[in-house]
Amino acid sequence: MNDVGIRCRNCDTEMLGNYCYGCGQRIVQRRLSLAEILWEFPGKVFSLERGLWLTFLALLVRPGQVCLDYVHGRRQIYVNPVSYFLIAASVQLASLWFTAPIVRQSVSQSLSAGRQNPAQAAAFERMDKILGGDSGAAMADVYLTVIVQAYTYLAVIAFAVPLALALWVFHRRCHYHFAELMVFSLYVTAQCLIVTAFTTPIFSRLGTVAQMLTAQGFYIFMAVWAHGRFFPPGVGRRFLTLSAMMFAMGCFFISIIMLFTLSWASYLIWLESRNIN
Repeated sequence: MNDVGIRCRNCDTEMLGNYCYGCGQRIVQRRLSLAEILWEFPGKVFSLERGLWLTFLALLVRPGQVCLDYVHGRRQIYVNPVSYFLIAASVQLASLWFTAPIVRQSVSQSLSAGRQNPAQAAAFERMDKILGGDSGAAMADVYLTVIVQAYTYLAVIAFAVPLALALWVFHRRCHYHFAELMVFSLYVTAQCLIVTAFTTPIFSRLGTVAQMLTAQGFYIFMAVWAHGRFFPPGVGRRFLTLSAMMFAMGCFFISIIMLFTLSWASYLIWLESRNIN
């Protein structure tokens, strides 16, 4: 126990123990040390009692219960779903940076295979003339740029939000409102981003198709696995959750195709206008 009269340096509440009952901060009685700074971050991230590491492990073992806990007010031990999503997006972007050469080569090879098709060969030759080089490599670079955007704002707008909306439509009898379903959507999406960030470097070496199938498979599995505890049991109910995930995946892929088409068209128009000038 601390001495009587000591006040919290964070919120100025009188301390009645080793932790402030007003804001939860631990009592501070001495000057800050370098060791304290260095140990504070891993202590919060890898703590098994609260924080990022506990949130990650809990979402692997009992994702539905984590979402239910957060909705029902047991939030102190978990990372906020928005914060967790932003961390997950950062991990996914780091993985993409690491695998960029492999992805670029795989996409270039897939596009080069299209040159064997007489109907597409003329289009590739025309783009090669505009670019003054290999259009397949340029398209791969544009694709990577689109993917970077896909795992930032598009993952929220075109995946997490459609997933929550579909769940709201399919599970209206559960009486969850949209914000509560966004908790489920953000936690599930973020967990998928983190896990696939570590599996992508492995499966991308087997080809783009293998990597995409593996990632999609985990998203589907995660939706069905997280259904338990959060939604009522039953095969029909799980099928509705699976349908919501498939809808969100469809919205996400359509948004990527649209963004890639728009980005590539804008790039070609810019090159043509530069050549004319």
